[in-house]
Amino acid sequence: MKLSDLKITSILAILCLTWFSSCKQNEFDTSLIFDEQENFRYKKETAFCQRNPEQEISSKAFFYDNNGNVIKEVISYSGIPEIINKREFNESSQQLTDSTFYYRSGEWEYQNSTRYIYSRNLLSEKQRYKSDGKLSHKTLYKYIGSKLRWEEFWYFNNNEWKFQYAHGFEFDRSGRLVKKESFQDEAKENVYDTFVYAYKNGRLNEEKRIILTGKTSYVKKYFYTPNGFIDEITKDGNVVEKNFYELNRLTEKHTFYYGIDPGFSPCGGNFIYKYEY
Repeated sequence: MKLSDLKITSILAILCLTWFSSCKQNEFDTSLIFDEQENFRYKKETAFCQRNPEQEISSKAFFYDNNGNVIKEVISYSGIPEIINKREFNESSQQLTDSTFYYRSGEWEYQNSTRYIYSRNLLSEKQRYKSDGKLSHKTLYKYIGSKLRWEEFWYFNNNEWKFQYAHGFEFDRSGRLVKKESFQDEAKENVYDTFVYAYKNGRLNEEKRIILTGKTSYVKKYFYTPNGFIDEITKDGNVVEKNFYELNRLTEKHTFYYGIDPGFSPCGGNFIYKYEY
């Protein structure tokens, strides 16, 4: 493996562990379900280890269009730009594309992209293309009325599409998500795990994950400031996220990890994120 390829692989591993996106299949695009809890248009997010809060480890710089959509995201490590994500939107602020570029050998190289397809003004499909331009993955969205019912993940292999996994969604009469189920079989007959959501005073109050055996894997609780911003998130009684605000804007976020092996995560899973506007 080339040194440049090894460097990119290491970066991707860090990304999966430290940023908002997750490599776990249980995660999904919550913006499709929940209204944004914190619509802060910050220009930069910088990450630090809690044990060394003065030394920057990575950052994200955000660039917006006139409608407030993030059209470019620059990810840097130790102050050096390494990854650029570019996005395109239509006049209705519907996302059309998302392309990723890595910095290698003194120039930016295209890596992959996603295309967003809509039907009756609802997202119906996401198509992921590799650096060679070939379609490799797709995500299908199916609705009952305007409410999302299924999110299906597929990959292309040996000249045919193969099922990976799916999410099923249920909503209450107010249109709020109350259950998300994961399936690993195309027939969607066997539930792999279930996420149950509860609300209080119109805001998300609790998230509970129930695993295949029927046991509760964890319980998350959400606490808010008087202005309605997320103050703390706890998981099984431990604070896993703490937010700080000034003039009704998010300025700092602390995250905490209580897993069985923090050695797998940079900073032991304990980060400080600072925000600039």
